[in-house]
Formats: sequence, C-alpha cells, structure tokens
Amino acid sequence: IPLRHTNRAAFASRAPMMAARQYDPPLGSIGQVKEFILIIRELTSSLGVSTPMLDVAEHYYEGAIDAGLGNRDVAALYAFLSQDLESGL
Repeated sequence: IPLRHTNRAAFASRAPMMAARQYDPPLGSIGQVKEFILIIRELTSSLGVSTPMLDVAEHYYEGAIDAGLGNRDVAALYAFLSQDLESGL
C-alpha cells in the first residue's frame, strides 16, 4: 500500500501487528473506537447529519466486540474482517 494512502504513523505501527496477527499490547482498542463512535453518533444526531460510512464501520466494530476482540488493538479488526470475507461476506 503506498504510504500516501495511509496515516503513516498508524500504518507503520500497526502493519507489522497485522502481518504477524499479533494484536497485543493494544495501542488503541476496538472498544475505545466504539466509544468514539458513540460520541460521534450523539453529535451527528443532534445536527441531523447522516453517517453512512460510520454506520457500516460501526457494524464491524460491534461484530468484533461480540467476537471477543473489544480489548484487542484496532489492528485486530483486520482478522475479524478477514474471517467475514472468507465466509462470503
């Protein structure tokens, strides 16, 4: 992936974790991102703004939390999505 398409710091710290499928220690957990999603939901709801991309992302974060990955680094979302894709998402 060309670095111009990524947040370089986030990609540099998480790409090796994703490649090794090693998600501990978490730099930021899936559960923490879900908390931010809830804050964004409150704000956008009060403004009457639609969030179609966030709606999709939230679905996957909730699925990862339900699968027991809430305390794992957000890079673990890669493993969760890979399973969905392999099962014919």
